[in-house]
Amino acid sequence: MSGSIEQAAKLHSRRINFAHKKLRAKVVLLKSTQPEAGKAKRIEKRSARSRLVKQISNKMSWTVTWFFVVGFLIDVAFVDAQCKQERNIAGMALRGFVFKKFSVSAIHECDISCEREIRCQSYNYVVGEKSCELNNRTKEAKPENFQPDLARFYHIRFFDRAPLGSVPEMPAESCREIKMSEGKAAISSKYWLDPNRSGKAALLYCDMEMEDIDECVSGTHECDVNAQCINTVGSYNCTCKNGYSGDGRSCSAYIDSVILTASSSFVHDLQQFLEPVISDNKTSNWTRCYHALSHGWNTTQFHSRCDNKGPTVTIAQVGEYVFGAYISVSWTSYPCIRREDRKAFLFSLYNINGHHPVNFTVKYNSAIYSCHQQLPIFGYAADLFFKPLPLTSFAKPDTYQIPPGCVEEQKCNFYTGTVDFHLTDMEVFSRTKEG
Repeated sequence: MSGSIEQAAKLHSRRINFAHKKLRAKVVLLKSTQPEAGKAKRIEKRSARSRLVKQISNKMSWTVTWFFVVGFLIDVAFVDAQCKQERNIAGMALRGFVFKKFSVSAIHECDISCEREIRCQSYNYVVGEKSCELNNRTKEAKPENFQPDLARFYHIRFFDRAPLGSVPEMPAESCREIKMSEGKAAISSKYWLDPNRSGKAALLYCDMEMEDIDECVSGTHECDVNAQCINTVGSYNCTCKNGYSGDGRSCSAYIDSVILTASSSFVHDLQQFLEPVISDNKTSNWTRCYHALSHGWNTTQFHSRCDNKGPTVTIAQVGEYVFGAYISVSWTSYPCIRREDRKAFLFSLYNINGHHPVNFTVKYNSAIYSCHQQLPIFGYAADLFFKPLPLTSFAKPDTYQIPPGCVEEQKCNFYTGTVDFHLTDMEVFSRTKEG
């Protein structure tokens, strides 16, 4: 009996120990799973908060979007109202530019008809008559013709209006009219104009800064091909280009020199030297009377061609050097004589030693020595003494201003680089035309 009880007690004890172990295992498991459960709950809470914030944000975004949409629609409605107000003006009409009038059953027929006419810029609707007056101008182009009229409504063509002057069917009277009609859209360019209302439109260039036709760009000027056209308000000026003379509408070569063709600056510099001594220098030109290479190195040829012709310009060439002289008195053959000339001067146009173009005025008497046996001689002591080939020419400053590096009454190398020289070529020009 006692053994059975003992065995039962041991069995009960084992069961209790097993139950305790099982309970401890559950406790341990419960403790190990509690942090994970808390973490999951915290994540769940964060996720819920994020969803809530996102929902609120979306609602705010839609609210802002609708706010801007509504604002935009209000702006559009306001602009549209302004356009309609500007487009349709009651109690006003444009006078003097109606090119077509007709009856209608409704005002929208005026819009349709206007859009079919390329010339239509605006129209007047006559209320009592139920008629349309199509205009070939806008009130902007002709503000002085936009007048009160209680029987009319003024309408501008809103769609596909041809800008004034853009097509030959719609020529403008002036560049200013185009600018007034089109405002900032009018830029300097070519437009169709009919200034005299002749019915013949011409494509002309408008300078929108001057609000005037630019005859120079349009090609409607009368300037010579050798002149520069300068646009002015309402007109233009013509000025002969360098190397030419005349009034601008007619220009001829200032001096048709073989020697001076070596550089375009030669003629310009020579013109500048002549300006102080010839009052109408810009409208004068020069004709060659003697050319050594063409007529020969012959004193008879020189005098027979150039004597008694008034002012002359002598141009000489030695290699690359170009120089010469001007006198306002005539050359003569008999008797051999020294002559005074207060306007005479010598000049150098090109000097390989680096000297710039320069002229040397006469100081006192004996500007030239004129004789049938000689080519041109300048100065008392022969500041420039030209001799026919094969003879040697030279320069000895005295009567004219002394060139740099030279000494009075001693041979000078300024003009040619050597004290004695042989001429390469020589030309003499007489003044034959005055403007």
